[in-house]
Amino acid sequence: MLITDPVKDFFQKIIEERVLVMVAQDVDGLCACKILQSLFKCDHVQYTLVPVENKQDLVTEFDSHKEQYKHMVLLNCGGSIDLLEILEPDDDVMIYVIDSRRPIDLVNFYCERQVYLILKQNQEEAQLIPDYDHIYRNYDSDNEDSDTEYEQSSKRHKFDQV
Repeated sequence: MLITDPVKDFFQKIIEERVLVMVAQDVDGLCACKILQSLFKCDHVQYTLVPVENKQDLVTEFDSHKEQYKHMVLLNCGGSIDLLEILEPDDDVMIYVIDSRRPIDLVNFYCERQVYLILKQNQEEAQLIPDYDHIYRNYDSDNEDSDTEYEQSSKRHKFDQV
């Protein structure tokens, strides 16, 4: 789910919680980490900082810390993978993704319950995001319709041969 108001929908929710921050070891991730650390220091937010280098590190660190934290922030990592499938978090775990890399996994984008995306979004990108119903429509009903049309055309063809 895309967060439109980061202060209300993100920061106010984690300000009283212990937070696990997993940060990619690149320039964007480290700069975002420094900014977030300053905000946490001003508001006395308890956090643990864990550097990750790849997807395997992300899974390993998540598994080793998942019992201690219910709020996790992923800085410049995790946006391009299906986090619910890869990490398999408990239902009460909230994952906030701040990622400058593209593309963003659509499962993360349309997830309504556990994964929250904090992205800089301009009008051009907003128009490129496909509608949920267009992506996840029921293909079984489409296949049934096409089978019916196929069967009808083959019946017509057999009738024409007689």
